[in-house]
Amino acid sequence: MKCPWPILWLDADNRLAEMTIAQKYITEGKLIVWPITEPLFVGSLRVRQTKYERKGSSGFQTLAAPISQPKGYIQLLEHMDNIPTAIKNQGIRTIILDPLTRVVEHMMRFLAYQTKHGVIEESAWGIYLSNLEELMGTLLTFPTNVGVVLHDREYRDEDTGHLLQVKPLLSGQMQAKIGSYFAEVYHTECKDEGGVTKWRIRTQPSPNHNCRTSRPLDAIEPAHFPTIMKKGIWDAKPWSVMTYGPFGTGKSTMFLSLCELPADPPTVEEKK
Repeated sequence: MKCPWPILWLDADNRLAEMTIAQKYITEGKLIVWPITEPLFVGSLRVRQTKYERKGSSGFQTLAAPISQPKGYIQLLEHMDNIPTAIKNQGIRTIILDPLTRVVEHMMRFLAYQTKHGVIEESAWGIYLSNLEELMGTLLTFPTNVGVVLHDREYRDEDTGHLLQVKPLLSGQMQAKIGSYFAEVYHTECKDEGGVTKWRIRTQPSPNHNCRTSRPLDAIEPAHFPTIMKKGIWDAKPWSVMTYGPFGTGKSTMFLSLCELPADPPTVEEKK
């Protein structure tokens, strides 16, 4: 396989630069971080959360629409528009969107402002779906490896508490179809083994998980890309991977481990 870095990291949490291991890779030039730095909303928190609008004759109230246009989602779209130039000028090999869950939070505020309603109503769900479809469609047309990170949501039986399903933390139809955009869909998990936390991924379907792999991987593998790619026999073609899981299960760290893979061997000209 080709060296997967430099990696362009679309950092929707704006927290990656705080990670010690990420700082190392940034310094080495293996990791280029484009964060979303715009706030979720603009203005007074007190005014925002104490202003409501009445809906119809029932008297039902919802949070009022944002007064000022939230710019976080727009910043992400600007990053997307600038990716072709980064691929050409900086030789980007891999793009990571982390996490899509946070991008959707910014999108929802943007749509609330655009539709002049404090919550997404039925007429706006089509816009929400179209935005996500176009975002995923564009991201996966770039001639690079692509990884997307999401949080997850557990669905349990209300009476027994029995776990029924674990799905990506997305609303609407996209929750069911997001995995269809990717060749590999993994769920990240962690397990305590003698007081030591072990991060791992689930690569194959289970009664509770809609995971998928096209590689010769076991149902449970260590959450470490060099190990996964050696065992999975990756070739030089671009790949697409989606991971979802609870907070603290190593989703970002797994993708950062791509920086541990070796660089391409020098060409004949470089050897001269």
